[in-house]
Amino acid sequence: MSVAGCGFIFQIIAGLMLAVQVNVRFSALGLAVFTLRASLMLLDFWRLTGPAYRTAISAWQTNLELTGTVLSIGFHSTHH
Repeated sequence: MSVAGCGFIFQIIAGLMLAVQVNVRFSALGLAVFTLRASLMLLDFWRLTGPAYRTAISAWQTNLELTGTVLSIGFHSTHH
């Protein structure tokens, strides 16, 4: 299985764990780490210019917002 396939499966499993509130902190932290690592690997905005740079920066901002949201859900949840 490819790395992308493994990442997809991880996202589905961790997302479902959050949805059904099983190991919420663990799944939130896992999703946050995954999102940051995937962003570093795939959105190399520091090497881009022009419209591609702006698109990559926008994607980075979205991913950082999602990371913060997932961490907030995970660490403010009453289900550990």
